[in-house]
Amino acid sequence: MRTHRLLLGLLAAALLGSASPARADDRLAEALRLYDDATYTRALEVLDQLTVSEPSPRVHQYRALCLIALGRPDAAERAMADIVAADPFFALDAEAASPRIAAQFASVRRRLLPPLIRRGFADATAQYREGATARARQRFDDVLRLLDDPALQADQSLADLALVAGAFVELTKAQTPPPSIAVISRPIVVAPALPVIAAPADPAPAPPAAPSSAVVASAPGPMRVTASAPAAFEPAVAMVRPLPRWTPPDPRTATRAYSGAIALEVDVNGRVVAAASKKTIHPAYDPVVLAAARQWVFQPARQNGRPIKSEITVEIELLPSPQ
Repeated sequence: MRTHRLLLGLLAAALLGSASPARADDRLAEALRLYDDATYTRALEVLDQLTVSEPSPRVHQYRALCLIALGRPDAAERAMADIVAADPFFALDAEAASPRIAAQFASVRRRLLPPLIRRGFADATAQYREGATARARQRFDDVLRLLDDPALQADQSLADLALVAGAFVELTKAQTPPPSIAVISRPIVVAPALPVIAAPADPAPAPPAAPSSAVVASAPGPMRVTASAPAAFEPAVAMVRPLPRWTPPDPRTATRAYSGAIALEVDVNGRVVAAASKKTIHPAYDPVVLAAARQWVFQPARQNGRPIKSEITVEIELLPSPQ
């Protein structure tokens, strides 16, 4: 109670000292006063109005507390979900939330954070591929912070995502934003060059007019262009290519080695746009590595210095577990 009254006092002082106090602050101070006085129904009405005009994690937090006090746990859990959606890093006020409420909020976060993290990772990789390196690094840092949340420590499904996000962060630290490159619609096709008959680039000036008695005996012979050497080709180079963990499905499988290959199509921006099994590695590992490979990043192949599409074969070997 003392904490809430102190908070109300600080809010009131801030509002009085402002030349034009915000209406939302007035309403929030009113809701906190009503909550502190255990007038939960009226406090909830005010907070519900604020979710329309000025929604914030703090507003949703006190909505959840009011709903719990009114014996509406399902609605309180939805309010907690609103907190996570508004700010996945938000922590409940330790003075206001009992251990039981904190445990319920942790359960909500365990359920909602994984899809939020995956969406954040997808957004970060998209920004990286578009050349927005600084924004991408910030998003990857956010992903890693959420992956470190105590509520997710037992979730092994996110371990590979943490590995890839960490690799991207290291990559952004080691480079400056790459210059934009022109995207070509299709790869340059190199065909055997043949002798070509070509006119000179600039037509020669016309000769001076000859006297009427002169006769032009012959025209200049054709100009021939010698066939050039084949265009220089530079293969794609892997920049971020972490492999997912190999978890054998049974003890017998763990004692054996497996090998295979996957085929990738890399576009002119270094993105993997297609991944397929070329030679099966292991039925339990093939779908996992193909899903990971679609997130890999390459320096695209180049022909005469220009980025082109390319196809890559990656051979993979699974080693037996150490005895």
